[in-house]
Amino acid sequence: MKTKSLITTAGIVAIFGFSANLAVAQYVPQAEKHRMATQGQGSQGSTSSSSSGVPTTYWNITWGAFAYDKNLGIAGGSANKGGKWSAKSAAKKDCKARGGKKCKILRAFNSLDGCIGVVKGPKKVGWNFRDTAEEAGQISKDYCESYEGKGNCQVIYTGCSPLERDRVVY
Repeated sequence: MKTKSLITTAGIVAIFGFSANLAVAQYVPQAEKHRMATQGQGSQGSTSSSSSGVPTTYWNITWGAFAYDKNLGIAGGSANKGGKWSAKSAAKKDCKARGGKKCKILRAFNSLDGCIGVVKGPKKVGWNFRDTAEEAGQISKDYCESYEGKGNCQVIYTGCSPLERDRVVY
């Protein structure tokens, strides 16, 4: 009886352990992919130099946010902040500094999202992400105008929170 219980427990642990390893192996954050791409073919995740002598670059993710007072139509934003909370706080503060009274966060974003372009149409506010602020603003405006009509949408905010290089290890 004890042997059977031990085997069953070991089997369950082996199955769960294997499943957990699969889940970890399948998920690699964008910043990690970028770091791996910049280090060449050396060891992944190492803090020492790789066996091929290629340096490893480590990156920090930055945050931004967009706040909006829908009653007054006033927007505020932030970018390049060290954390999500500080980005949201700075966006609300910026919105209020521009005259907003009831500023609410509509979207927080980080380095992995790219740049944000926010547009205001007659009925709604919308946003989209692209590689540059100009592209994000233009694609957001084009999309808005496809629903709201040509000339009825305006870009009210664009911002980027790029990856920041932390360090290079040789």
